[in-house]
Formats: sequence, structure tokens, C-alpha cells
Amino acid sequence: MGHYRGVGYRYGQGRSLLDEATAAFLSTRSTTHPFYGVLLERRGVLLSEQGRPEEAIALFREAQRLMETYLPRDHPRIGELLDRTGRTLRDYGRFEEAEPWTREARELFRRSFGPDNAKYYAKSTFRLAKLMTDMGRADEAVALAEEAHRIFLAATPGHYATIRVSQSALANAWHLKQRTTPATLDTLRAWHAFRQGYLGFDHRTTGRTAFFVGRLLALQDRYAEAEPYLEDAYAILLTQSGLANEHTINAKVMLAELYTDWGLPEQARSLETLETWHAFRQKRFGAEHPATGRTALYVGRLLAHQDRYTEAEPYLEEAYAVLAAQPAPGNDRTTDAKAALAKLYTEWGKPDQAPLYQAEP
Repeated sequence: MGHYRGVGYRYGQGRSLLDEATAAFLSTRSTTHPFYGVLLERRGVLLSEQGRPEEAIALFREAQRLMETYLPRDHPRIGELLDRTGRTLRDYGRFEEAEPWTREARELFRRSFGPDNAKYYAKSTFRLAKLMTDMGRADEAVALAEEAHRIFLAATPGHYATIRVSQSALANAWHLKQRTTPATLDTLRAWHAFRQGYLGFDHRTTGRTAFFVGRLLALQDRYAEAEPYLEDAYAILLTQSGLANEHTINAKVMLAELYTDWGLPEQARSLETLETWHAFRQKRFGAEHPATGRTALYVGRLLAHQDRYTEAEPYLEEAYAVLAAQPAPGNDRTTDAKAALAKLYTEWGKPDQAPLYQAEP
């Protein structure tokens, strides 16, 4: 089986090579041989990619029937065929039909490998989460995506690509949950906190949820509460996506509207760049004001993101000094400034200075 499976899986993307593998197999075995199912599966994948899902699914079913004459019903290869059928149905928008196949594959993998297996069980859980997201079943999607992400983190802590894909599925599930839940302030804040925890403070999607929270607060005329969220949104999106990005522009406009409605039109005019915003705050509020410290943090982060470490350092040092001097120095902004300095020195090739600012274990 190993030889023919290798031929089918390595070269099955091209029909001529798959035909060659099939001919080689049939020169010594018949179409009723259980291992012929491997080649049927690969041909089914090819048909699915050609937009012929019915023919593909028929081949998957036949492959499953052949393999079950040789393999036990709980064998992972049977689970892979069940999963393949569910994935093909999902790819063609046939979500209701895909669900029982996907669930059966996931349950088979759970019985075979246990609930902490990353290669089979977590991946099938991850696919079921995506299917639930497609079907609009937000609570199930979030629970499944969180389970898969937990397993991936524990089993493959250094596998960046797997974890990022898992994070993306989890964020999409939460996005669906937010869309299908009344946009209350508590809902938006929970969504934002989730994204900070899973994607990081500086991720562009974290910036967008900060914008949603700030916008809702601003629409309720709660300007002092809205300001830090909209500050975060503008600074993060400007750093990650650039000034011409639609989301950055929306955040900048919303922050300018906040200052205008709040009776601070000069602050609105200062938003052309982060540097002008920071300079304005230094002049208006003074060098030791927390608002000045926050914009110093934003400017330093932006410069560090551009690998302009020499320019970034004084801004981040200023931010940390100002914010740490405020009441409750353990606040989030102080922690953010400290983390930004540690990251700066690590990326700058000055690891001897980074430990001064790294979080204590």
C-alpha cells in the first residue's frame, strides 16, 4: 500500500501521472483490491478541484467501501475519507450535508487518538468549527475553535503557521458571534479582550475591535471612555496597515469627530501624523501627562515597526517613564510600554538591555 499511496499522493495532482499510477497498480492487482481505494480518493480530489463534486464524492464512498474490507471501521484512513467527503461538500456550500460526515470523522479520530491529538482530532475539530461558522452557529463555532486552538497550542507550540491558522478560525468564529449578538457594549468589550489575548495588542484585528468599542462609546457621548479605545485603533491600524488603509482612515475620522464633539477641535487637527499628534499633546498637556505618554508609545511603536530603532528608542523611553510615574504603575499602558522596549532591544540586537523590560515570570 505504501508504494501506491506514495505515487497517488505525490503526483495525483496531474491526471496523466495519476493514470500512470493507476495503470501500475492494476498491472498486478484488481479494482476490488482495498488499496485501490487510495487511488480512487486521489482521483476524487482531482475531480473536486475540477468542479465535479458529485463524481468526487462517489469515488470517496467507493474508496471507503473498499478500504473497509481490509481496515477496521475506526482506522484513521476511514476517518480521512469521511473528512474528505465533508470538506468537499463544505467547499461547494452544501453545509447541511457536510455536517454529519465531518462530525463522524471527528468522533472517529477522538476514539482512535484521544481528545488531545493535534494531527487528527484537533484538525477535524478545527474544520467543524469552520463549518459551524459557515452555518451561522456562533456558539458552537467558538467552542469548537477554542478547543482546537487549545490543543494546537499545547501540542505544537513552535509551529507558527498552524497556530496562526487556528487563531484565524477562532477570530472568525468570534466575529460571527459578535455579528449575531446585539452589539452591546459588554459584547464588544469581550470581543476586544478576546482578540487582545489571542492575537496580541498590536494586531490589526485588535485595532478594529478597539475602533468598534470606541465608536459605540462616542455615540453615547462617553468621550473620556471612548478616547483610549479610538487612540488604540488609530495607532495600531496606522502602524500595521498604513495611512491610506480604509480602516485606518475610519479610525482617524472617528477620533477627529470625538475631539470635535468633545470641544477639542485643535486635537482633531493634530491627527495628521502620530508625530504631530504627540507634539501637540506635549505642548497642550505637558511632558508628564499620561496622554503625552500614550502618544509617545504610539510613535515609538510605529518607528520600531519600520526598523527605525534609533528614532524609536527615545519615544519608548519617554512613554515608559511618563506612564510608570502615573498612579497604579502596573496599569496596562505601563506594561505595554515596557513590552515595547523589550521588543525593541531584542529586534535591535541589544539583548543585554531587553531583560530590563521583560515581564517577570
